[in-house]
Amino acid sequence: QVVQLPEKLSLEEFSVYVSDKSGLILDARPEIFHRLGHVPGAISLPRDEFETGYALVKTQLEANRSQPIVLYCASSSCEDAGLVKTSLTALGFTNIAIFEGGWSAWTTAKKPEETNR
Repeated sequence: QVVQLPEKLSLEEFSVYVSDKSGLILDARPEIFHRLGHVPGAISLPRDEFETGYALVKTQLEANRSQPIVLYCASSSCEDAGLVKTSLTALGFTNIAIFEGGWSAWTTAKKPEETNR
């Protein structure tokens, strides 16, 4: 049973999604920022290198085009997550939400972080 996500998730909703491992989490920020720190379990799919990034995660994404996917970027004023959502929707993905607060809201709330160092 696939849960259909709302268009936008609050910090509280996103926290539950992350801890339940309910679906994929995609980080739309540039890859360098992802390496320095990201939401636990998040996969890097930078808006500025979408084609390259998509090729790297294609198998995981295309295993199920209706699986829940939550995108985030730097902050609520960042457009990267929205642009990646548009690209994924064009590729036939149907269950995508955006965590509006982004990385800044996540870190301000002192939520757990992962790094690739």
